[in-house]
Amino acid sequence: MDESIDDLSQTLQQLNTSSRSNPTEQAVSESPSTASTAQQNTQVYGCVRKGDALQNQYATTSSIEDLKAAIKAYEEGVESSNDPYLRAVCLHNMGTALESLFEETDSIDWLIQAIEAMKQAVNSIPPNHQQRAHFYNGYGSLLQVSFERTGSIDDLNAAITAVEEAIRTRPKNNSDSSQYYNNLGIALKLRFTRTKDFVDLQRSVSMAKLAVENTGNTDPNRPAYLIGLGNSLEVQFEWTGSLEDLNAAIQHKEDACQLIPDDSPLRPKCLHNLSVALERRFKQTGSMDDIEAAVQWSTEAVHLSEDNVFVKARCLSGLGTAMKSRFERIGDADDLFQAVRILHQAVELTPDDHEEELASRLTNLGNAAHTLFEHTQVMEHLAMAIDAAEDALDLTPKDHLDRASRLNNLGNALEDRYLLDSNIQDLERAIMCQQEAVDLTPADYPDRASYLGNLSNSLQSLYQNNHIWDVWKRAVNVREESVSVSSAPPSMRVLYARLAAVQLVPHDIQRANLLFRTAIELLPKATPRNLDWSDSQHAVSQFPGLASDAAAVALECGSPPVDAVQLLDSGRMIILGHLLDIRNDLRGLPDELLVRYENLQRQLDPPFQSKRVVPETTRTHPDLHQAALDFESLQNEIRDIDGFQYFGLPLPEAELRKQAAHGPIIFLNVSALRSDALIVHEDGIINLTLPKLEIDQVNGKVALFQSAVNEITRPVKGNSPPPRQFEFQTNET
Repeated sequence: MDESIDDLSQTLQQLNTSSRSNPTEQAVSESPSTASTAQQNTQVYGCVRKGDALQNQYATTSSIEDLKAAIKAYEEGVESSNDPYLRAVCLHNMGTALESLFEETDSIDWLIQAIEAMKQAVNSIPPNHQQRAHFYNGYGSLLQVSFERTGSIDDLNAAITAVEEAIRTRPKNNSDSSQYYNNLGIALKLRFTRTKDFVDLQRSVSMAKLAVENTGNTDPNRPAYLIGLGNSLEVQFEWTGSLEDLNAAIQHKEDACQLIPDDSPLRPKCLHNLSVALERRFKQTGSMDDIEAAVQWSTEAVHLSEDNVFVKARCLSGLGTAMKSRFERIGDADDLFQAVRILHQAVELTPDDHEEELASRLTNLGNAAHTLFEHTQVMEHLAMAIDAAEDALDLTPKDHLDRASRLNNLGNALEDRYLLDSNIQDLERAIMCQQEAVDLTPADYPDRASYLGNLSNSLQSLYQNNHIWDVWKRAVNVREESVSVSSAPPSMRVLYARLAAVQLVPHDIQRANLLFRTAIELLPKATPRNLDWSDSQHAVSQFPGLASDAAAVALECGSPPVDAVQLLDSGRMIILGHLLDIRNDLRGLPDELLVRYENLQRQLDPPFQSKRVVPETTRTHPDLHQAALDFESLQNEIRDIDGFQYFGLPLPEAELRKQAAHGPIIFLNVSALRSDALIVHEDGIINLTLPKLEIDQVNGKVALFQSAVNEITRPVKGNSPPPRQFEFQTNET
């Protein structure tokens, strides 16, 4: 899970505003001044002054004894006061001192006492007092801190209610309004991450925008509000898939970093937040510039956070996840080893009672260690992955939204250990974890497809162990169900459709035929066109042989030759069109339609994503349903343009036969199931079976040919490099 620092904007505010100062200056002038109360008020005011002086002294000395003495002074003021407002002032300032003690010691007991003091303060202040908003904002901020520490949704709900009350009761033209907007935006965003109520997220973005809009360019709080807005937009991107939201989030965070001095203790937090957003955009676009920048800024953030162990742990977690992402893109094993080491250090620096953060960092470590095992096949790396995944799950409440993803990760690791040592208990646990992950995930959530696919893998392993036919049927049914999750990335659905079809070919070839056709129909959505050469190769490398197998199964089912030709034409042209950078099917489209097409395609299926490990930050995308509808609508819009009537569709037989006007077209199709020559004439399409042409023979010949091509195109020292090399898909000759 990527960790953005939500309290950064509040921390910045605390340095630059009166959010944690006290309203002592108004206490005397606004309290009753009759003769009978004057002496008492003077005594209370003296207690407040003494406490304030000790808090100011603590700011210089960092002495806990100063804070404790300040708290004692405020307590004496509370005991001596009969005036509601003076009592509220004492309680409010005592709450700020207790909060400082919590920050200094990390003891939850001080936080609980601080919240109680702030609660009594807001209950004591007169209903129409002009400081009422200030007190409610402070109370809400502490409740939010409690939520971040304990995960209590009740605390977060109370925090939101308190800050809403601050906004409602603030005086007109109040200078703290932007601070209140920012705090409410952060709290609403946090609640959205737990409840997935989209209204909260929309309000979060609106509040964050108000905070920025009401703050001048030279205001010292502007970086805080820019970061808050960036974080809310980043979460909105996770929900909607709109790259515009993510781009705007990154721009706001870059602007904030430029406003924070290099020697500021807050700069590492800002750089970390920026790095998280850049890595997220890399996962969407595959931009190497983004992932390199993410690693660079994370590295600087770690170096700048040496004096703050809590910030350093977060920055290390960000650096480790960024390096893991870079490994998955370029395959440098050193990045992966470094990622595991760094993520382990982040876990070690996280206190045991910071359960939310610790669980997240253990998850990151487990995922990286599992990836390292897949690279090295060293059992110690898998054991580390399982231990981390188990510890993370133990720290995750039953109703936590990340529980499903953590169950999925543990199940995958246990299945891999079973495949190594054949311990059936590991496989049974894996299936239990994966089934629970499925059960916890609503039917229309995109992650459900991944969980179902992983469960199917484990069930297939169980069938290979016990040969119980019902287990095999369950494995196939589960995999078919994963194909039906319409909100899942199309490439994932293509993968699972093909796997299920291959399983079914020997037993139910008609079902296999339908699944292969589904996979071919999904291909246009699964192969984004706005990637560079190497990215395109990566994106379509999972599809070789798909069209060939689909055509072979169609023929084996007795389908007419034209069906096989259409499958080959659709599948091969999509894949080869990307590998060879052929865009004839889009040439002539208006730029506006082309941009919409590519953006929707990328939104539906980001090019760089794990099929087994599901990131905790991208779980629910109801807008993906709308994106799928928009994609279909756009395809229909394109088909209304002259010359594009068959856009994204297989050519009908009449059109295929027209293509043979100058001579027959021959499709030579070789697969493990059968080999055929499909011949398109002007007057029809025929099929010639080639029973003696076997795929192994063809693969051997193609390998020899590719070796010869690579040999003759090898650069000679001192000469220019040759044109890029193409990878032949040997079972689609």
